Order: sequence, then structure tokens, then C-alpha cells
Amino acid sequence: MRLTFLCAAATASSRIGGFPAADEPLDEGGRRKAAGFRPLAPSASHILMSPSRSARETVEARGLAARIEPRLADQDFGGWTGRSLVDVQRDAPDQLAAWIADPTAAPPAGETMAALVDRVGSWLAEQAADGPATLVVSHASVMRAALVHTLAIPAASALRIDIAPLATLTLSYRSVWRLQELRGPR
Repeated sequence: MRLTFLCAAATASSRIGGFPAADEPLDEGGRRKAAGFRPLAPSASHILMSPSRSARETVEARGLAARIEPRLADQDFGGWTGRSLVDVQRDAPDQLAAWIADPTAAPPAGETMAALVDRVGSWLAEQAADGPATLVVSHASVMRAALVHTLAIPAASALRIDIAPLATLTLSYRSVWRLQELRGPR
């Protein structure tokens, strides 16, 4: 089994270090780069995507068809959704610091990193069969969670991994998940 994750193309929030909403569209640069992006995982016989608008628009920009997988949704940022990191730092510095340092801390009414790692890890466990090569279009947070699960590193490490729009992560499964490649946008 081989999974290649593709991080959705850029949105206004991703450009400023913000907390995106599920219905946030790609920005003009994101649409342009997604449309010109070289094909990934040419041997992928299945394409899955997050239910977010940015994932859908990334898939559409490539002229592909994908099936929505709800467990590949971006982290739920709760009360921080739609806000910039700078604004949250200004208004709730202690909450933000706790969220960055502690994977069991959540944005107000949001999802913890630990819960995201559990969600993605559970999904990965279901994929751990001799299945077809799959392309997954999702988000940096989901890719971080997949890395945390695969490498069995502390969930607190997740926010120390930078993943840019259109970056790729390839995992393979042979008795355990293995990291094959983490690559920036091409």
C-alpha cells in the first residue's frame, strides 16, 4: 500500500498563517499553482480528498475526480477559525501558547492535536492493507498528524513540522507505516 498526500493549494489564510474555514477558497495564486502542478502519484488508482473547499478546488484545478473522506478534514480550529495567528496571539496569547505546547489543548470549541492524530491514525490503520496506490488531497495539519502516527513521535512535535501548500508526503505500508518521502512543492 502506498499513500501520497498532497497539501491543498494556498488560500488567503495559509498565506498569512491563519486558521482556515472549511469553505475557504483557494486564492488566485493557489489556483494558478494547482493548475500548473505536475501530476503526482501517476500510478494512484484512487484519489481521496478532504471535504474542504480548498481540497476540492485543488483536485478540480488538476482535472481530477476524487471521493470525499470526512476523516481527512482539516483540524477543527473552533473559535479561531477565520482568524490570523497574529490576531489570536494578540487576543489570547496564553491559550495559543498552550495549544502550541500541549497536544491535549484545543482552540476554543475546537479539536486538539491529540484528537487529530487519533482520527488520522485510525484512518491510516484502516488503509493498512494491500490496497491500491492512493492520492490523498488534504491539509498540512492532517499530513503532520500522519507523520506523528507513522513515526511514533510525540504529538507535541506536530507543530514543529512545516508543510507548505502543494507539498507532498508519501507513506508506504509493509507491516508498519513507513515514511518514504516528504517534499516541498515542485
